[in-house]
Order: sequence, then structure tokens, then C-alpha cells
Amino acid sequence: MPQWNQTIELGDLVQQYKNQQVDISELAELVAERIKRSGWRQLTPYPDDFDGLLAQLQNVEDRQGYGAVFDEIYDLADSDRVWIETS
Repeated sequence: MPQWNQTIELGDLVQQYKNQQVDISELAELVAERIKRSGWRQLTPYPDDFDGLLAQLQNVEDRQGYGAVFDEIYDLADSDRVWIETS
């Protein structure tokens, strides 16, 4: 069973998107801000990658862009043992 260093809860934000309360670019901004405040950056040995991915996330304009960037965020989270909860 994997051991996680941290969990970041994003389910409430994803639900806002599903309920059409925010659009994809607003969701991306909210998610990036929550991840920034999580303290994850202090755990990662790749702070430049972390910063770059969050900057990319804040600039997405569609679901495809969001998905592509988030796939990379998930990969970094896995390597840093950070669980991202989206449900």
C-alpha cells in the first residue's frame, strides 16, 4: 500500500465545474491556487517543474488543455507521493 506524504482535496472545486458554477479556466485557476497553498512545493525536489506546471494550468482555455496539464501534475504528484483527491 503506497504511503502518501500529503493529500490535496480538489473535489469541491471539480464539483463546481460539474455544476456549471465555474468554467474550465476558472476551475484551473482555483485548482492552481489551492495547490499553491497546500505546501506541496516544499516537498518536491522539482520546484521549477512544480512552478511551471501551475503556471501552465493557470493559462488553460479548454478541457483538452486542462487535461494535458493535469496529467503532468498527477505524474509529479505521484513522484512526490502527493495524493490529489478529485471526487
